[in-house]
Amino acid sequence: MSGATSAFRKEKERLRKTFIQSSYECNEKHLLELYISHHQHELTRFSNIIYGYQSNNSGLRQTYISCMDGIEELLQFMQHDFKAYFVKEAAVTDHCRYNTEPVIKKYMLALRKLWKQNNIDEALQKIVLSVFEECLHDKNSCTYQRLDYLKQLYAVLAVATVEATLIQQLYNANFNDDAFLNYCINSIKNLLQANNKNEVLQLLIASQIKENDQQLIRCGLALHPEEASIKNMIGRWLNAEFYFLELQEPPTAYAAAATKRKGKIKLNLSVDALAYFLFLFEESGIVEATVKKQIFELVATECSSKEQVNIAYKSLLNRSYDVDRHTKETVKTSVIKMLNLINRRA
Repeated sequence: MSGATSAFRKEKERLRKTFIQSSYECNEKHLLELYISHHQHELTRFSNIIYGYQSNNSGLRQTYISCMDGIEELLQFMQHDFKAYFVKEAAVTDHCRYNTEPVIKKYMLALRKLWKQNNIDEALQKIVLSVFEECLHDKNSCTYQRLDYLKQLYAVLAVATVEATLIQQLYNANFNDDAFLNYCINSIKNLLQANNKNEVLQLLIASQIKENDQQLIRCGLALHPEEASIKNMIGRWLNAEFYFLELQEPPTAYAAAATKRKGKIKLNLSVDALAYFLFLFEESGIVEATVKKQIFELVATECSSKEQVNIAYKSLLNRSYDVDRHTKETVKTSVIKMLNLINRRA
């Protein structure tokens, strides 16, 4: 009896590790449910076999009961406990770790082959593949979750068959809340800039600065002529932090609802832009406190009432940002500061 129970406990632990590994061998998280359902079916079938066997061998009844207890325990674990365990153990310990090295090498080989066929500069290839190399050598940092991120990065890079497309893909890449993936992208960008690589990159940077400058003007954030140098500094700085943010968005759901009640609400800036501008200016350190206050007031005038700022804040709480959790919290704090500023001005 104890031997059968011990065997099922081992099987429970084996399946636990298998589920964790399997969940990162596919991009679709809902496939996890399919793995669970599959094993539930197999275990139920196994219990039926045991039942049929014991009915003809009454002397094995106690063994059958022990086996059924083990199966029931495993089924209960999969039905109720596994999801919580999965979240908790996403970073698997070394003795459970799936060998990520062959997968990473496969991605690198496929990209090298693709880029060689399309005559991508070797120096550029080396820079871009450095992120994969880093994970390859630092196995302790490459959890299943990060391996999944590398799969997404590979998907982005695999469609780039010319240098211009490759660099443009990196600059346009948006991965919602995937901090490690964004870290990979930014690492590649920094390496490209540090290596002055290449004319295409320089053109993209120049065009991005120009676009940000135009966005500042469109949003009514162009400063007075005597402060043009500050505006230019902000424009250049925004290039690194602000490239993914769309400033012209349709009204939010909250604003649309308020429009029906109170008439048209004018928000020239999107909620994202209002919040993120405040965060950027707060954290930049490139402007003096007096100028920073003027900028806050300038942004705040885009919302002419406390009610509109409340609408903006509520919408912000329900938005997803292409930034990490800490930055999200900082942005929320900035919106509260904006609300306080409006209250003081009212």
